[in-house]
Amino acid sequence: MSELEAELNSIREKLKENNPSEAIVLAQVAVGKAAENDGRAHEMLGEAFAELGEIKKAKNAFRESIKRSENLQEDAGYEKYLWMAQIIEDSEKSLMLYDRGLTILSRLYAMNAEDLDVKKKLQGAYCSVAELFMTDLCMREDAEGQCDKYTNLALQIDPTNAEALQTLASMRISQQKFEEAKEALKQCLQSISNAAVEDSIDLPTYAIRTSVARLLIEVEMHQAAHDLLIYLQKEDDEIVDVWYLLGWNCFVEAQNLQERGSASEDDIKELLISAKSYFLGALATYQKTMWDDEGILEHIKEILQILKELGVPDPEEEADEPEEFDWETDSDENMQDS
Repeated sequence: MSELEAELNSIREKLKENNPSEAIVLAQVAVGKAAENDGRAHEMLGEAFAELGEIKKAKNAFRESIKRSENLQEDAGYEKYLWMAQIIEDSEKSLMLYDRGLTILSRLYAMNAEDLDVKKKLQGAYCSVAELFMTDLCMREDAEGQCDKYTNLALQIDPTNAEALQTLASMRISQQKFEEAKEALKQCLQSISNAAVEDSIDLPTYAIRTSVARLLIEVEMHQAAHDLLIYLQKEDDEIVDVWYLLGWNCFVEAQNLQERGSASEDDIKELLISAKSYFLGALATYQKTMWDDEGILEHIKEILQILKELGVPDPEEEADEPEEFDWETDSDENMQDS
């Protein structure tokens, strides 16, 4: 094994260990030893910068890696394309980059379908393209068909994959097929539960599970959303989004029950007190961690003001007698995509 290969292996290990800072130090040495047509060190350098949120430096490293790989007959480095697709602002260029990454991943998967890392990355890339057609490219005439295509490709690899099922649920919600969305989310939750029990590598990332919770709230599966968010909070209690979603879930459920007249004032007030507790927790965590999301901060303050005007007591205070609440608010339309 050459000196460069040994260094590249060391960088890979640092990235797997979630140690991007040390990976950068090693990669900056390796790039000086790489041949002109070898973009691997730059690819890893870009990945490490991206993990640290240094997007400009990551873009420069990925661009150099792509440039060095242009004349290769078989480029095996898919990461640079997938990362660049995520961080550039041009949606059409993003789609082209995903396509290049998918071409490599599909070839690698065809060569060895047992490679779990390639399998997981391929499914994730299919889901990312589907999400792109649901968001930035949603105005294209073929958007719905393309979204359906890439979602199905992800599910064909593994129909129990939680990320693919979450993407399916998101697509069904956008199509207003709420019962089908609920069914996909139930399967998704089962997949998450199985992976958690088995301590499997199939356990979706924290971010994906948080997105699942958002969808559960959207289709009014409030208890399932609460249970998942509590689990996430136990895993890491310094994520503002989770505190926020716990509060939002209680607030939306209380609002829905009030509008339908399907619960007692005591039950509704209990939900609002819980909502206030979680929103206060979100605010405290935001300040403690110096979180950077002005949108979510403003919405937290907005809902806390609404709860104050409704006379909702702090969780530790003795609640007054149940009262009628005036729900004339547009707050439910202002939920932030944090």
